[in-house]
Amino acid sequence: MFKKFWVLINILFFSLLFSFVFFAEDTYASTVLFDDDFESGLGKWTVLSGAGLWQLKEINGSMWFGARINGPSTIIDAVAGDTSWTDYEFEMDIYPVEGVDRNIRTRWTPERQFCNQFHLNPRIHMDYIDPNVDYNMTNNVVHHVRVALVNNNYKLYIDNQLLVDNTITNQVPPCLNGSIGLTVSTGAAFPTEVWFDNVVVRSLGEAPTPTPTPINLNVPSLKQTSSPWGSQLYDNAISWARRSSRTISSWGCALTSATMILNYYGLNLLPSGTTLDPGSLNTWLKSQADGYIGNGFVNWLAISRLSKLAKSINGITDFDALEYERKWTSDLEVLKNDIKDLKPDIVEEPGHFVVARGIDDDVININDPYFDRQTLADYSNIFLSLGTYNPTSTDLSYIMLVTGPDVTINSKDESLNNVGESFIQQAMVNDINPNEANSPIKILYIPKPEKQNYELSLSSSNNQLNSFKTYLYNKDGTVRILDGKALLGLNANNYKLFFNKENLLASTLERKITIDGFIKDVTQFRNLKMVQKDFAKELIYFAGKIKEDLKIRDKKMAKSELKFLQEMLKKSPTILIKKEAKDFLVSDISYLLKAL
Repeated sequence: MFKKFWVLINILFFSLLFSFVFFAEDTYASTVLFDDDFESGLGKWTVLSGAGLWQLKEINGSMWFGARINGPSTIIDAVAGDTSWTDYEFEMDIYPVEGVDRNIRTRWTPERQFCNQFHLNPRIHMDYIDPNVDYNMTNNVVHHVRVALVNNNYKLYIDNQLLVDNTITNQVPPCLNGSIGLTVSTGAAFPTEVWFDNVVVRSLGEAPTPTPTPINLNVPSLKQTSSPWGSQLYDNAISWARRSSRTISSWGCALTSATMILNYYGLNLLPSGTTLDPGSLNTWLKSQADGYIGNGFVNWLAISRLSKLAKSINGITDFDALEYERKWTSDLEVLKNDIKDLKPDIVEEPGHFVVARGIDDDVININDPYFDRQTLADYSNIFLSLGTYNPTSTDLSYIMLVTGPDVTINSKDESLNNVGESFIQQAMVNDINPNEANSPIKILYIPKPEKQNYELSLSSSNNQLNSFKTYLYNKDGTVRILDGKALLGLNANNYKLFFNKENLLASTLERKITIDGFIKDVTQFRNLKMVQKDFAKELIYFAGKIKEDLKIRDKKMAKSELKFLQEMLKKSPTILIKKEAKDFLVSDISYLLKAL
């Protein structure tokens, strides 16, 4: 807890000093024309409208200037400075609380009050500038905003990210001088609440180029080969890895990366009070029904549950859990933005995992759990995906389906909208012996699913009886696992999944089948030599009779014949039908009986 406290103090200290350090290094910044931290009141500002709404408010020990507007179609303005200012830089901290209508004015004059105004809505736009820029200014987070104006060129930075760099050519006459202003407004959407602080204006000779500030997150560096855990049995590797390479040293890159992330967020103890390191995390995952999936893949969703279970013993109060988010991207900018948001990422390289923990200019610094590699450039700045753990107070509900890599998965909600994302989790390479790898798997993720029915379809070009597991997570990350079988090849296998996050025991998974589908299943099992030919012919004959009864709407007879067929299957010896095929066809008939 003490370590976590000092991590937070350092982050806060860095944030407060950011703008000072940044501009001290900026060779373009010049004379300070104006500054106000509102500690001495509003003497430097002129309120043009909304006098009853503008106010000073203490937030985290300092005074902020802003307003809350509870009604629609309202605009309030306050201005400061000298209308003779020409080329200058205008920066401030903005703390949006609610709504989307927050605005800043540049080069304001009484004659041209709306000359140059930035609208910091979900789409950043400025009068006379097109196109608009997509940007989500997150509420309840302090953002640093800076505008640089030289002649008719305008640059806008938010949190040190350049979002607008445009030269205006369609203003007649052009707006080349004026003071600054702050605006809060509502339209049809309301309310709006936003606060401003640390306003500074500097003269400029030309628009500055931002000097990148190094960011190095305090992620501990751990190695999978270290003692005492390096020699421990990894997962249940005895069942899938060679005798000589079943340890954390060989396979523990994802495990060790997850440990580094947990430690970064202050989770240094397991719920039992045991020190959280790669060895103890491996033991905990092996004790969980969902700790590992496939052959040795860390289940990132189980890590989320652990974070919730362990937060109390670690004295964590600023979040309830770490919610996992997989990002199907190889975009360096996405990775950089996560680090700027103080979120280290687990980076998937081909066969290996590392942690991205910092930025120095364009260099991404990493913690590699096995190799002595310090930057992402050692991997040619290429990666397959990112895994982010977001501190959150929301629910951890998820649907995850795991099956073979050659299976195609389609998922729809009860309105038949496509939901979720499926992907092949590429094989993980033995770091000690690169000639060995585990087997890839196909995974479907549906985050935060609603309580409803889902349609799942599994298909493949390969004729096979395929096993799959469906993992259902409630809001606390508690899991229920449903095992399933899919007979792939001739036709797609369709399933109805009812998901209930409030009561996982009420959730169900059943295969949707028709009598024609049953006949196809028998035919395919015969082709796979899992049903004896003559016995398959007999099953198809009975199924045909049932089909005829259904055609003439004789449900009573069809139900009786289905029950007879089911009992015949149950009593059939393995010389006629393999157990796996028998269980599958018996389940088919159970669905048909239920559907009658």
